[in-house]
Amino acid sequence: MTSAILDVANIETHYGPIAALRGISLAVEEGKITTILGSNGAGKTTVLKTIAGALDPTRGQVRLQGQEIQGMAPDAIARKGIAHVPEGREIFPFLSVGQNLMMGAYARSDRSAMAADLDRVLSYFPRLVELRTRAAGTLSGGEQQMVAIGRALMSRPRVLLLDEPSLGLSPRLVKEVLDVIVRINRDDKLSVLLVEQNVAQALQIAHYGYVMELGRVVMADTCDQLRTKADIQEFYLGMRADDAGPNRRWKKKTWR
Repeated sequence: MTSAILDVANIETHYGPIAALRGISLAVEEGKITTILGSNGAGKTTVLKTIAGALDPTRGQVRLQGQEIQGMAPDAIARKGIAHVPEGREIFPFLSVGQNLMMGAYARSDRSAMAADLDRVLSYFPRLVELRTRAAGTLSGGEQQMVAIGRALMSRPRVLLLDEPSLGLSPRLVKEVLDVIVRINRDDKLSVLLVEQNVAQALQIAHYGYVMELGRVVMADTCDQLRTKADIQEFYLGMRADDAGPNRRWKKKTWR
């Protein structure tokens, strides 16, 4: 990959004595969507938390446009240009939708630009227009995810970290949320690092992908290439080969 806006080099992160990340290296190319794939417990969420400053690495570097940011406080990293939408959304349930969105701009003082950015966010999520005065905690899971992403966008990030944005959503809302991620990347040229349980969808919308197992990167390639790899087909897309020959065809795998 070239033109990396975010570079993670040989990161090790521990939970007490337990090593969650074991020398992770990855890069997010500017203006592209990069995805991290892997089973539960592989360390995907830990990567995002380490980048965002919620966890401090015990070794390695995290660089944003060449500047090391590992070990900084989360609010300082956010001001540098990294916005993190965590798994579970973590919105403010008793604040209104509008107040939640504006919380994303708490460090900004450019009020006219903030107003324009709010209009842009609402254009991505028009459903939130009629919900602006509603308490965010009363919204559906999909609507709360829209609020969480919108709040992150209000900080005008350079890199958007998304942790399982489709978790718990209906198939229709999954498509809606992922379509917005594509639009944000395409229209705003925003770099995105995506952790997504729906591997097929992630490989469709992302440009480059990393596969993690037990705290390590075990595979990395363009998403077009990853979709053709046998391990990805079988273990993540639920497909199996009819035969072992070079012209094998993939069918949906039946799990017992």
